[in-house]
Amino acid sequence: MDSGLERRRLIRGFRTFAVITLIAFVLLGVLTTDGSTWRSLVHLRPEALLMVLGLVFISWYTTALKVRILAVGIGARIGVWDCFRAHLANMFLSAVTPFQTGGGAAQIYVLVRRGLSISQATAASLIGALITIVTLFLSGVVVLFLRPDLVENLAIRMITGFVIGVFGLVFFLFWVALFKPVWASKVVRAGAVLLALVPFVPKDRVWRLHDRFAQELTLLTGYLRSYVARGRGALAQAIPLGVLSIIANCLIAYAVLYGLGIHRNPAEVLLVQVLIYFIIYFSPSPGGSGVAEAGGASLMASLVPTHQLAIYVLVWRFFSYLLGVGLGALVLAALLRHPVGIPEEQIEDPRGPLSRSVIPGVDGVNPHPLEPALDEQPGAPATSRNATAFSVSFPPEEHT
Repeated sequence: MDSGLERRRLIRGFRTFAVITLIAFVLLGVLTTDGSTWRSLVHLRPEALLMVLGLVFISWYTTALKVRILAVGIGARIGVWDCFRAHLANMFLSAVTPFQTGGGAAQIYVLVRRGLSISQATAASLIGALITIVTLFLSGVVVLFLRPDLVENLAIRMITGFVIGVFGLVFFLFWVALFKPVWASKVVRAGAVLLALVPFVPKDRVWRLHDRFAQELTLLTGYLRSYVARGRGALAQAIPLGVLSIIANCLIAYAVLYGLGIHRNPAEVLLVQVLIYFIIYFSPSPGGSGVAEAGGASLMASLVPTHQLAIYVLVWRFFSYLLGVGLGALVLAALLRHPVGIPEEQIEDPRGPLSRSVIPGVDGVNPHPLEPALDEQPGAPATSRNATAFSVSFPPEEHT
């Protein structure tokens, strides 16, 4: 895909994210701010800033460590700092693409630039994302069971229902692909056929989405089968880190409330934040813009005084997301400003060196037994030399 076109799309996505976020902040300020808002600032606790930054670091670091463990589990060699930068790049591109779909592409790009093969980077990223999705879904269901009153608002109930539907569809397709791979391709194709019949929906875009989703689903199920079969140790270490990352991110809200002089039960704040995180993760707007601000204000309204709601949402959103988006933009800008050649062994096989499996009757050893043999999977897509499982592309590298 033309890199100039991709740049324009990224810029358009960033503008959309920024405009929606700004409008949400302005509306929230107009509706909730009054004279007592400014008087409440005398109760600020500067020491809370250290608590907030500590939780931000824990959230980012545990995510980076999770990715590193998953990568090392399939024979890769990479440092935590490189995975840290990959996670920040993920945050930035998630903010400028609908449904946050571009984040995985950015993470894979950075990991490949730091020496991983395409298949290694894809495996670690996809399984890491799956851990987050499963954790959020189960946590969200538990919160809705414990606190059904949180979704009494009609708008929140509709958004939550939509997100549950998306989660349910993803789980259903994944289960089918894992145990009935032939059915999976039929289900995905049937969904594309129905969507293509909707008026005003571009058919070529529908089928591009179909091809991308089918490819990602095939890759993901193959990698997970391998992890479950031979890489349970890596999964056992990565899952608790994924849970800890979500908890730390959710507790940022509690630290912000503490800094504003608002005393609340940490457990109560955590339950509400899990639901907010659950809703944001699959919201259709770039980076969850608009949904995060409106949903965060609505669900936290019972815990935050109305005159402090706008300040709370602004500070919470900045530390829980916008700070990472800004740093991620710097990471990607630095990498794109100084392109380096990717070693030939990383791209010689479009699935990376891990894809070579032992063929019965042929002498040889598979040095990386965790890699799924994609060509043995029914319906596995053919990939081009520089393809990944995502449609977002980056400017081509210059070989030095």
